[in-house]
Amino acid sequence: RALSPSESAFFAAHQLKLFTYPIAHYPIYLLVDDSLAVDALDSIGLRRILLGSATSWQEFGSADVPITPYAPLPGDGAWNAIEYFFGGLDSVSAVVCSTNVRMMDMAAGDPGALLIYGLKLQDAGGFKKLSWAAGESRIQANAKTIMDSLRWPFMTTFTYATTHMKSDVAAGFLTFWVSNEGQKMVMRE
Repeated sequence: RALSPSESAFFAAHQLKLFTYPIAHYPIYLLVDDSLAVDALDSIGLRRILLGSATSWQEFGSADVPITPYAPLPGDGAWNAIEYFFGGLDSVSAVVCSTNVRMMDMAAGDPGALLIYGLKLQDAGGFKKLSWAAGESRIQANAKTIMDSLRWPFMTTFTYATTHMKSDVAAGFLTFWVSNEGQKMVMRE
């Protein structure tokens, strides 16, 4: 996030600089009810759902079930990834959830739920991950896709922020963390 005005003033008054270094990339998942016959979504479909112009899963080859998008708070890493991809959205038709746990609780029992979910999935509790449709290809939302090809369009980048420029040792450590091997360790943990 950007520094708040008071943080910026503090940094200026104390002649400090803020250095940020990426340490992990993590996919933002699009989840739907297991019962839906939808396995992929493309950018046009997702945009229509978020803007409220697509209202039934029937438009995507499934049963005539009303679509209810569940989204994280604006400013959350998952929401920022969606906005960045679309270049911003003027308005969104979604149930805004304060946490991922709250999102899962609110969407439980809603067969038309579409969740924009930003945590590691252990047990999706009746939900399945959608693939990203790009032309004829179906790109899976998983850590391997993020690390190996970066073709999955929604991800959160975790960063390390400090007031010190990284030393040679820190530079090596942070470089390792963003390598494929380092990211595999991050995903396991």
